[in-house]
Amino acid sequence: MLLVRVLYQRIPGLLGLLPLLIAWEVAGRLDLLFVLPPFTAVVSAGIELVVGGIFLPNFAGTLRSLLTGGTIAVLSGLTLGYGMARFRRVESMFDIYVDILLSAPVSAIVPVLVVLFGTSPSAIVATVVLSVFFVVTINAYSGFKQVDKELLEMARSYRASEFLTLRRVLLPAALPLLLTGMRLGIGRAFNGAVFGEMLILLVGLGGLIMLYGSQFAFERLDAVIVLVVITGVGSIWLFERLERWLLARYQYQPTEARK
Repeated sequence: MLLVRVLYQRIPGLLGLLPLLIAWEVAGRLDLLFVLPPFTAVVSAGIELVVGGIFLPNFAGTLRSLLTGGTIAVLSGLTLGYGMARFRRVESMFDIYVDILLSAPVSAIVPVLVVLFGTSPSAIVATVVLSVFFVVTINAYSGFKQVDKELLEMARSYRASEFLTLRRVLLPAALPLLLTGMRLGIGRAFNGAVFGEMLILLVGLGGLIMLYGSQFAFERLDAVIVLVVITGVGSIWLFERLERWLLARYQYQPTEARK
C-alpha cells in the first residue's frame, strides 16, 4: 500500500519523465547514438542483472563503503562545523582548508589516497569521506553560526554547560541546515563510492560500469547507471521523509510561532 501511495503522489513527476524516455527509446531504435540503446533494452538488461544475481552483490559492496565513509564524514563534519562555529581559534585554523578542499575535485585527490591507502577498500572509503565531509562541515558551521544570540545569552545566564547548550539550544536551532548537509551528502556519497571503485579497485558498481564499458555492453552499462540513479534518488527520498519527521519533532520554534 505504501508503494502504491508513493507512486500515486509521484505521478506528476513520473509523467514529466515520459517525454525523455520516449525520446530515448526512439533514438535507440533509430540507432542515432551507438552508446544509447533503446530504453526497453536497458530495462531488460537491468532486470537480467538483478534477477541473475549480478547487481545485488556488487551493490552490497558499494553500500558498505558508502555507509562506512558516510558515517565517518557526517560525524567528523558535524564536529568540525560545531567547533568552527563556537570557537574562533578553531575557525581560524580550519576555515581556509575547508574552503580549498571543498572546491578541489575529488579526482585530483585520488592519487594521494592511493599513495596513502593503496588499492584497498580503505581508499574507496576515504573517497566517500572526502566527497561528503566538506558539504556537511559547511552546512553544520552555517547552522550553528546562525543560532539566535539571545538564546545563547539566555543559556549563559542560566550557567548552562556547553553540552547542555548544544543539546537544548544549538542542535534544535541548527537542525534544518544540519539535515540539509546530510541530504546533500547522500548524493555525493554515491558519486564518491562509484567514482572510487572505478578509479582505484574496480569492484562494486563502479567495477561493473568499467567492465561493461570496456566490453561495449551498453545495455548493461546504462542499466547499471540507471539502477545507481534510482537507488540514489530513493535514498534521498527516504531521508527527506526522516528529515520532515525530525524537523516536526525537534526543531526549535520561537515562542511567537508556538502561540
